[in-house]
Amino acid sequence: MAAAARPPPPAPGNFSSSSGAGSAGVVAYEGRVRTVPIVGRTASVEARDNPPPPEEAGADSDVAIFAVPGARVTSGPGAGPEASLGKGQTELELYLLESFELRRSSGGVAPIPLGVQRLISFLALRERSLHRTHVAASLWPDTTEDKARANLRSAVWRLAATGVDVLDITTTHMRLGDDVWVDVRDGTVQARRLIDPTCECGEEDLQDLVLGGELLTDWYDDWVLIERERLRQLRLHALEALCKRLADAGRYAEAVDAGLQAVACEPLRESAQAVLIDAHIAEGNTVEALRQYQSYQSLLWDELGVGPGPGLETVVAALRPT
Repeated sequence: MAAAARPPPPAPGNFSSSSGAGSAGVVAYEGRVRTVPIVGRTASVEARDNPPPPEEAGADSDVAIFAVPGARVTSGPGAGPEASLGKGQTELELYLLESFELRRSSGGVAPIPLGVQRLISFLALRERSLHRTHVAASLWPDTTEDKARANLRSAVWRLAATGVDVLDITTTHMRLGDDVWVDVRDGTVQARRLIDPTCECGEEDLQDLVLGGELLTDWYDDWVLIERERLRQLRLHALEALCKRLADAGRYAEAVDAGLQAVACEPLRESAQAVLIDAHIAEGNTVEALRQYQSYQSLLWDELGVGPGPGLETVVAALRPT
């Protein structure tokens, strides 16, 4: 489903909303009228220049989320994504590798409260619209459903207070806007191209990986830990694929560098050690290949009391003089 055109963000001031149950509500922002879907409830909201926190509106007042200057309202519960834009083509750039940072393309870092950072990050890591109940339960799992929903409304209000417009919201769903570039998303696309053996990668893909660091290193929420491990595995596979592609192209110095990055990420990972050894062999550096193998062999024995797998042993055995 194509995403509906977004209305311009309302100016601060009075507005009103009313609807019948199950119908579309009419919302007026300083003389401008916007029809938004309000499902299964009768809503009447009168905003003030300094509206109350969402918690004061009551647990059943989800419509209050639409009274937020800067929150973009889309026309359906599953409003789909628009075509994603590349870095430099958007007004905002979101960085999640190492630490959270939301930068304006014109320069400067947007000041985002920590609780709101969690909401933005959660939505950025999922490239689809999510039901607000799911978002609330995931971000605040140790509280009641009503309290979690109130926390979500509060986070949206606090985001609006920063003047940063990054969310697309419907009556039931929310998502990160398509006009925000995200480093993790860009890096994921690049990594998948490298890993796919049927994909012909361009020069830009053979440069340093965008996935060059860990996800939100100082955060320990369960959903962050799961995504961090997923991206770690994706980065390892991408580095191994990059090492092989570069070696096949005769770019041995770059291939060895990519292989060393993979080994540094996980020294006990045999597939990483194998592509690095293969790169040394392809360059004709038999001694380097044997040295790397012996180092790995010693590490495995010291850490786990085992030796390398038979596949790697066969490769290295062919290098030794008979």
